[in-house]
Amino acid sequence: MGTIQHHAFVVTGHSDNIWKAHEEANRAFGGIASVTSVVPSPWNGFASFMIAPDGSKEEWKHSDDGDLARAKFVKWLRENDLYRWVEVTYGADACHVVNTDTPE
Repeated sequence: MGTIQHHAFVVTGHSDNIWKAHEEANRAFGGIASVTSVVPSPWNGFASFMIAPDGSKEEWKHSDDGDLARAKFVKWLRENDLYRWVEVTYGADACHVVNTDTPE
């Protein structure tokens, strides 16, 4: 039996540029975690998508692959400051914000 600690992202941007982040998420997480479709907000031209947890148990190769994909995507997001985003974790080891576009 192993520990499962879920990690997920929500990414929001203007509908004109959200597609670039969505493409990068699909590149980073392809085959590792599911990336949702882009969902438009009804007001002000925003759109969002989510990256779902990979579902792997900690210390397994799939979990390690997810860690690498998350690190790669966070690096990309920090280099492209057009987006508002959050990475959260929840499950066996509690629930908290891991990363965000807004420094504390």
